[in-house]
Amino acid sequence: GNAIQIAHQRGYQYRNDGSLFEEKVYEKGVVEGPKISYHSNGVKNFVSTYVNGKRNGASFQYNNEGELVGKSQYNMGKKVGKTQWYY
Repeated sequence: GNAIQIAHQRGYQYRNDGSLFEEKVYEKGVVEGPKISYHSNGVKNFVSTYVNGKRNGASFQYNNEGELVGKSQYNMGKKVGKTQWYY
C-alpha cells in the first residue's frame, strides 16, 4: 500500500536518566522550525531555528541557570561571522 507521510511531527530525545535532551519539529521528515536542547536540570541550552533541515537565523546558547551566554547567526546551514559571547 501507499505509505502515509506524516506532515508535522515532533521529535524528542531523552538522556539515560529520562530527562529531556532535545526537541525538534519535522515537516515531511526534515527538521523545520525550532530545535531546542536542554541542560540536565531542564533549563534550555541551545535554541536554533531550522529551515529545510538547515540552521537558519539566530542561534542562542544559555548556561544551566538560563542566562544567555552566546549568540550565532546562520544562513541556511552556514555560520555567518563569529559567535557573540556574553559574560
